[in-house]
Amino acid sequence: MPTYNPYPALTQALRAVGAQPVVDWGLSDYIVTVALPDGREIVISPPQEPSEPHPPRAWTVDLHDRRADSAEVVYDSTDSGPDAEHAGRLDPLLRAVRSHLPSN
Repeated sequence: MPTYNPYPALTQALRAVGAQPVVDWGLSDYIVTVALPDGREIVISPPQEPSEPHPPRAWTVDLHDRRADSAEVVYDSTDSGPDAEHAGRLDPLLRAVRSHLPSN
């Protein structure tokens, strides 16, 4: 049974750069996760909580290290984020993700 994917443009672009995205339900919306070979993962999501109005396709990209129980924000295009000017655009988000993918 196919999994619902509300972000086909994002997941196709991630596959094009060698990532294997998985779409799943987060706290209040769908998220995209990319597992890295070193055990960390990249989590791409629209704002989850608190649920606030935000620009269409505003994203946060977090680099999670479950072993160290830590997360680092590497991209944030929400209204108050440093990448707010890029909300709705995939290229800046993909640059942030690619910088954490292993080299081919």
